[in-house]
Amino acid sequence: MTNLQLHKQVPAKVSAYVDEGIKNLAELLNTFSRISTFESCEGRKVKLAHVYMNYGECDKQYDDGKEFEGMAHFVNKLAISFARHTKEQIFSGGYLVNISIEWWGNKRFPFVSIEMPYNHIDEVTDILTRFRSEFDNNRKDTQLSHVLG
Repeated sequence: MTNLQLHKQVPAKVSAYVDEGIKNLAELLNTFSRISTFESCEGRKVKLAHVYMNYGECDKQYDDGKEFEGMAHFVNKLAISFARHTKEQIFSGGYLVNISIEWWGNKRFPFVSIEMPYNHIDEVTDILTRFRSEFDNNRKDTQLSHVLG
C-alpha cells in the first residue's frame, strides 16, 4: 500500500478472514494485551497449524530493548503455562505446541509464532483460555511492581 502517513499509525484489532478451524484461537490471541495476529493457517495432516503475532508496536524501532524484553516475557509465560497444562503429554513424548520468537529476513521486526498439529487447535485454545486469565492477573502484579520500583 502506498499512501503518505499524515497521522501516527497504531496497532488495531480488526476483523479479517481466517481459516475456519483456527478462528477461535486467532480471535482469543487478539484479546491479549499488546498482541495482534497477522497470519494464521489451520494446517492439515502434513502441515502444522500456526498463528503469527506481532507484539507491541510492530513499527517501533527496537533500539531500547523494552519491546524485545516484553515479547520475551510474554513467550516465557506462554511456555510456562503450556508446560504446566501439558505435563502428562510432554512426559509421554506427545507433541502439542511449538512457541517461539522468529525474525525472518523479509520482515522488519521479530514476531511470536505458535505452531501445532491441526488436531490440537482446540486443546491449544482451551489452554490459552485458562492462561488468558492468569496473564491478566500477573500483568496487574507486574504493573504494580514497576510502579513500586
